[in-house]
Amino acid sequence: MRRRFHVTGERTWKELHGEPCIAIDGLDGVTKKTIVTSRSFPEMIRDLADLRSHIANYAARCALKLRRQNSVCSLVTAFIQSNHFREDLIQYDRSASHSFLTPTNTTSEIVEMATRILEAIFRKGIYYKRAGIMVSGISPADSIQPDLFEYSPERSQKLKALSTALDKINGKMGADTLMLGAQQYTDKSEDGKSVKFVNAIRRAMKSPDYTTCLGAFTVN
Repeated sequence: MRRRFHVTGERTWKELHGEPCIAIDGLDGVTKKTIVTSRSFPEMIRDLADLRSHIANYAARCALKLRRQNSVCSLVTAFIQSNHFREDLIQYDRSASHSFLTPTNTTSEIVEMATRILEAIFRKGIYYKRAGIMVSGISPADSIQPDLFEYSPERSQKLKALSTALDKINGKMGADTLMLGAQQYTDKSEDGKSVKFVNAIRRAMKSPDYTTCLGAFTVN
Protein backbone atom coordinates (compact mmCIF):
# COMPACT_ATOMS: atom_id res chain seq x y z
CA MET A 1 0.00 0.00 0.00
CA ARG A 2 2.83 2.43 0.79
CA ARG A 3 4.50 1.68 -2.54
CA ARG A 4 1.28 2.26 -4.50
CA PHE A 5 -0.32 5.10 -2.51
CA HIS A 6 2.50 6.48 -0.34
CA VAL A 7 2.20 6.95 3.43
CA THR A 8 -1.17 8.75 3.32
CA GLY A 9 -2.79 5.94 1.37
CA GLU A 10 -1.21 3.38 3.69
CA ARG A 11 -2.60 5.13 6.78
CA THR A 12 -6.04 5.39 5.18
CA TRP A 13 -5.97 1.66 4.36
CA LYS A 14 -5.04 0.87 7.98
CA GLU A 15 -7.80 3.13 9.34
CA LEU A 16 -10.39 1.41 7.12
CA HIS A 17 -9.23 -1.92 8.52
CA GLY A 18 -9.63 -0.78 12.12
CA GLU A 19 -6.04 0.20 12.91
CA PRO A 20 -5.98 3.81 14.21
CA CYS A 21 -3.14 5.99 12.92
CA ILE A 22 -4.23 9.40 14.24
CA ALA A 23 -5.13 9.91 17.88
CA ILE A 24 -8.60 11.33 18.39
CA ASP A 25 -7.19 13.69 21.01
CA GLY A 26 -5.16 15.33 18.27
CA LEU A 27 -8.37 16.46 16.56
CA ASP A 28 -9.93 18.18 19.59
CA GLY A 29 -10.84 21.80 19.03
CA VAL A 30 -10.54 21.62 15.23
CA THR A 31 -13.69 23.21 13.81
CA LYS A 32 -14.31 24.92 10.52
CA LYS A 33 -15.20 28.61 10.71
CA THR A 34 -16.83 28.56 7.28
CA ILE A 35 -18.49 25.62 5.51
CA VAL A 36 -19.19 25.66 1.78
CA THR A 37 -20.99 23.12 -0.40
CA SER A 38 -21.07 23.92 -4.12
CA ARG A 39 -21.11 22.02 -7.40
CA SER A 40 -21.09 22.54 -11.16
CA PHE A 41 -24.11 20.98 -12.85
CA PRO A 42 -23.73 18.25 -15.51
CA GLU A 43 -26.00 20.32 -17.74
CA MET A 44 -27.01 23.98 -17.59
CA ILE A 45 -30.25 24.63 -15.66
CA ARG A 46 -32.96 27.19 -16.41
CA ASP A 47 -35.78 25.89 -14.22
CA LEU A 48 -36.19 27.29 -10.69
CA ALA A 49 -37.56 24.01 -9.32
CA ASP A 50 -34.49 22.04 -10.42
CA LEU A 51 -32.18 24.72 -9.06
CA ARG A 52 -34.09 24.72 -5.77
CA SER A 53 -33.49 20.99 -5.30
CA HIS A 54 -29.74 21.48 -5.73
CA ILE A 55 -29.68 24.40 -3.30
CA ALA A 56 -31.74 22.45 -0.76
CA ASN A 57 -29.31 19.52 -0.92
CA TYR A 58 -26.27 21.79 -0.55
CA ALA A 59 -27.88 23.46 2.46
CA ALA A 60 -28.74 20.09 4.01
CA ARG A 61 -25.14 18.98 3.70
CA CYS A 62 -23.88 22.18 5.29
CA ALA A 63 -26.26 21.58 8.20
CA LEU A 64 -25.00 18.00 8.56
CA LYS A 65 -21.38 19.18 8.64
CA LEU A 66 -22.28 21.69 11.34
CA ARG A 67 -23.83 18.99 13.52
CA ARG A 68 -20.88 16.68 13.01
CA GLN A 69 -18.55 19.27 14.51
CA ASN A 70 -21.14 20.25 17.16
CA SER A 71 -21.50 23.78 15.82
CA VAL A 72 -24.20 26.24 14.80
CA CYS A 73 -24.17 29.06 12.25
CA SER A 74 -25.63 32.55 12.33
CA LEU A 75 -25.33 33.34 8.61
CA VAL A 76 -26.28 31.45 5.45
CA THR A 77 -25.29 32.59 1.94
CA ALA A 78 -26.55 31.24 -1.38
CA PHE A 79 -24.97 31.95 -4.76
CA ILE A 80 -25.76 31.06 -8.37
CA GLN A 81 -23.63 31.49 -11.50
CA SER A 82 -24.14 31.26 -15.22
CA ASN A 83 -21.71 29.51 -17.56
CA HIS A 84 -18.79 31.94 -17.89
CA PHE A 85 -17.36 29.87 -20.74
CA ARG A 86 -20.41 30.53 -22.91
CA GLU A 87 -19.86 34.09 -24.07
CA ASP A 88 -22.87 33.77 -26.38
CA LEU A 89 -25.19 33.54 -23.36
CA ILE A 90 -26.32 36.16 -20.86
CA GLN A 91 -23.95 36.21 -17.90
CA TYR A 92 -25.28 36.36 -14.36
CA ASP A 93 -23.55 35.96 -11.00
CA ARG A 94 -25.48 36.71 -7.83
CA SER A 95 -25.36 35.93 -4.12
CA ALA A 96 -27.27 36.98 -1.01
CA SER A 97 -27.15 36.23 2.71
CA HIS A 98 -29.46 35.97 5.68
CA SER A 99 -28.66 36.18 9.39
CA PHE A 100 -30.41 33.93 11.91
CA LEU A 101 -31.54 35.72 15.06
CA THR A 102 -30.72 32.52 16.93
CA PRO A 103 -27.79 30.44 15.55
CA THR A 104 -28.86 27.02 14.26
CA ASN A 105 -27.66 23.76 12.74
CA THR A 106 -31.03 22.20 11.95
CA THR A 107 -31.57 21.00 8.40
CA SER A 108 -35.09 22.38 8.03
CA GLU A 109 -34.19 25.94 9.09
CA ILE A 110 -31.06 26.19 6.94
CA VAL A 111 -32.75 24.62 3.90
CA GLU A 112 -35.80 26.87 4.24
CA MET A 113 -33.69 30.03 4.38
CA ALA A 114 -31.40 28.90 1.54
CA THR A 115 -34.36 28.30 -0.79
CA ARG A 116 -35.85 31.67 0.13
CA ILE A 117 -32.58 33.37 -0.79
CA LEU A 118 -32.51 31.47 -4.09
CA GLU A 119 -36.01 32.63 -4.99
CA ALA A 120 -34.96 36.23 -4.28
CA ILE A 121 -31.87 36.15 -6.51
CA PHE A 122 -33.12 33.84 -9.27
CA ARG A 123 -33.50 35.44 -12.67
CA LYS A 124 -35.49 33.90 -15.51
CA GLY A 125 -33.88 33.25 -18.88
CA ILE A 126 -30.42 32.48 -17.47
CA TYR A 127 -28.59 29.22 -18.10
CA TYR A 128 -27.12 28.37 -14.70
CA LYS A 129 -24.02 26.21 -14.43
CA ARG A 130 -23.04 26.42 -10.77
CA ALA A 131 -24.60 27.08 -7.38
CA GLY A 132 -23.63 26.76 -3.76
CA ILE A 133 -24.33 27.38 -0.10
CA MET A 134 -22.01 28.81 2.55
CA VAL A 135 -22.66 28.90 6.29
CA SER A 136 -20.58 31.17 8.51
CA GLY A 137 -20.68 32.90 11.86
CA ILE A 138 -19.97 29.45 13.30
CA SER A 139 -19.88 28.91 17.06
CA PRO A 140 -20.16 25.95 19.48
CA ALA A 141 -23.62 24.41 19.67
CA ASP A 142 -23.52 24.24 23.47
CA SER A 143 -23.17 28.01 23.90
CA ILE A 144 -26.05 29.42 21.82
CA GLN A 145 -27.31 32.89 22.66
CA PRO A 146 -31.02 32.78 21.69
CA ASP A 147 -32.95 35.81 20.54
CA LEU A 148 -35.16 37.19 23.31
CA PHE A 149 -38.31 37.61 21.17
CA GLU A 150 -37.94 35.13 18.29
CA TYR A 151 -36.70 32.02 20.11
CA SER A 152 -39.20 29.26 20.91
CA PRO A 153 -37.87 26.39 23.08
CA GLU A 154 -40.61 24.02 21.93
CA ARG A 155 -40.00 24.65 18.24
CA SER A 156 -36.24 24.45 18.71
CA GLN A 157 -36.50 21.04 20.41
CA LYS A 158 -38.75 19.69 17.65
CA LEU A 159 -36.35 20.82 14.91
CA LYS A 160 -33.37 19.35 16.76
CA ALA A 161 -35.21 16.06 17.18
CA LEU A 162 -36.02 16.01 13.46
CA SER A 163 -32.38 16.61 12.49
CA THR A 164 -31.23 13.93 14.95
CA ALA A 165 -33.67 11.46 13.39
CA LEU A 166 -32.44 12.33 9.90
CA ASP A 167 -28.82 11.75 10.91
CA LYS A 168 -29.59 8.47 12.68
CA ILE A 169 -31.65 6.95 9.87
CA ASN A 170 -29.35 8.11 7.05
CA GLY A 171 -26.30 6.96 9.01
CA LYS A 172 -27.78 3.49 9.37
CA MET A 173 -29.60 3.07 6.06
CA GLY A 174 -27.45 5.20 3.74
CA ALA A 175 -27.29 8.83 2.62
CA ASP A 176 -30.54 10.33 1.26
CA THR A 177 -32.66 7.51 2.66
CA LEU A 178 -34.67 10.19 4.45
CA MET A 179 -34.74 13.80 3.27
CA LEU A 180 -36.84 16.94 3.17
CA GLY A 181 -39.34 17.40 0.36
CA ALA A 182 -37.36 20.37 -0.96
CA GLN A 183 -34.40 18.05 -1.61
CA GLN A 184 -36.41 15.81 -3.93
CA TYR A 185 -35.43 15.92 -7.62
CA THR A 186 -38.13 15.84 -10.27
CA ASP A 187 -36.14 13.54 -12.58
CA LYS A 188 -36.71 9.80 -12.25
CA SER A 189 -34.22 6.95 -12.43
CA GLU A 190 -34.75 3.74 -14.40
CA ASP A 191 -36.62 2.13 -11.49
CA GLY A 192 -39.04 5.07 -11.32
CA LYS A 193 -37.60 6.59 -8.16
CA SER A 194 -36.49 10.21 -7.84
CA VAL A 195 -32.86 10.81 -8.73
CA LYS A 196 -30.64 11.12 -5.66
CA PHE A 197 -28.18 13.94 -5.03
CA VAL A 198 -25.18 11.70 -5.67
CA ASN A 199 -26.48 10.96 -9.19
CA ALA A 200 -27.49 14.55 -9.94
CA ILE A 201 -24.04 16.15 -9.59
CA ARG A 202 -21.09 16.27 -11.92
CA ARG A 203 -18.70 13.39 -11.10
CA ALA A 204 -16.53 13.00 -14.21
CA MET A 205 -13.45 14.42 -12.46
CA LYS A 206 -14.11 12.81 -9.07
CA SER A 207 -11.13 11.29 -7.29
CA PRO A 208 -11.23 7.70 -5.94
CA ASP A 209 -12.88 7.29 -2.51
CA TYR A 210 -9.75 6.16 -0.69
CA THR A 211 -11.04 7.48 2.64
CA THR A 212 -14.53 5.96 2.52
CA CYS A 213 -14.55 2.97 0.18
CA LEU A 214 -12.29 -0.09 0.33
CA GLY A 215 -13.19 -0.88 -3.28
CA ALA A 216 -11.23 2.21 -4.38
CA PHE A 217 -8.02 0.36 -3.50
CA THR A 218 -7.21 -1.87 -6.45
CA VAL A 219 -3.97 -3.81 -6.21
CA ASN A 220 -2.71 -5.76 -9.20
